[in-house]
Amino acid sequence: MNHSLIDEAVVNIQNTPSYSPALLSFLPVLASKWIAPVLWALIRKSPLSFQEIRSEIGPITNTTLSKTLREMELEGLIQRISTEAETKPDFDNMDFEELPVGQPTQKPSGLYKPTQIGIEFSTVLVPLLQWATKYRIQQYGTGHKR
Repeated sequence: MNHSLIDEAVVNIQNTPSYSPALLSFLPVLASKWIAPVLWALIRKSPLSFQEIRSEIGPITNTTLSKTLREMELEGLIQRISTEAETKPDFDNMDFEELPVGQPTQKPSGLYKPTQIGIEFSTVLVPLLQWATKYRIQQYGTGHKR
């Protein structure tokens, strides 16, 4: 065990105020099961559509992914880029014969990309991921899933 790293952590904790409203308000975000995988996917391959995110991160319901994306937008971790202008037909400048028939009228889903805050947050997640991986392997071996 690296005692200098532990000593440094203890000093950092001792020099930090005991109550941090900013940290406490952000803990639910940190505890969210899906925020880290979504952020990882977007940092690796952004921008991504809703379905592309879903295929990148694995088994998640549409409802859960929608809720996670909304939460991440509210926290400023990601940004939704509207693709409406790219997919919406220009009806004002079309001849009647050109109007699309049977086209879906639902709103385009848009694309998502990380914000600067999201990218900075990912730099905090990397050491946490490394620590969690090391802890899980030490405690349970490589085959344990929880």
